[in-house]
Amino acid sequence: MTATDHGPHPYVVNIEDATLANTNYRTTLWTGEHLQMTVMAIAPGDDIGLEVHEDHDQFLRVEQGRGRVQMGPAEDRLEFDEEVGDDWV
Repeated sequence: MTATDHGPHPYVVNIEDATLANTNYRTTLWTGEHLQMTVMAIAPGDDIGLEVHEDHDQFLRVEQGRGRVQMGPAEDRLEFDEEVGDDWV
């Protein structure tokens, strides 16, 4: 697997293998018009902070470990708040 952005052309990858092989904090593998595929290696206790994605969708999958996902329509309205773990999507 090459750790470079392969978009916007069709791209197929084993997401589990790509995630486990990634040692970088953030590596973008594919960017399309409305979706971007990024694999991340987040150290225990680290946080990616709040992000806004107004013009595209974001897909989250936890390969290994545990985390907390918070989402909502505004920074002060994070109505989705859930603990997540291995193989969570």
